[in-house]
Amino acid sequence: MQLRPHLSLFFDTLNYYNIKVAISTRNNEDALSYFLEKSKLDKNQFTHLLHRNSIRIDGEIINKPDKRVASLVIDEWDLEKEHLWFVGDSDDDINCGISAGMKTCLIRTNYNSHLETKVTIAVDELLDFAKYIKIL
Repeated sequence: MQLRPHLSLFFDTLNYYNIKVAISTRNNEDALSYFLEKSKLDKNQFTHLLHRNSIRIDGEIINKPDKRVASLVIDEWDLEKEHLWFVGDSDDDINCGISAGMKTCLIRTNYNSHLETKVTIAVDELLDFAKYIKIL
């Protein structure tokens, strides 16, 4: 696991502005816990911590890119979709956000440039996204 540059500052800024944040990962619960520990992020600053085994609908385990992952959060937050962003670096992230009707932000890597034409915005790092949404 490699953490993104300025990860703590990014989440501190979101927290300062009371911006709701959820995590959705295709990894398991142990990997999610490891990420939180390694990044020193407080799990309480997230409204949802979703992993590959955490969401069951009608007995079926769902995960990204199924739009119901994003819809679960959208419904609980009770916000208009035009105010919501799905931020990620994979096909599953971007497809989940798009299929749920959200704006999407691609965090560029060496392997995902093919997704740039699908997203609302593509950035090189999290602070670029914070600047785009005008919180930095």
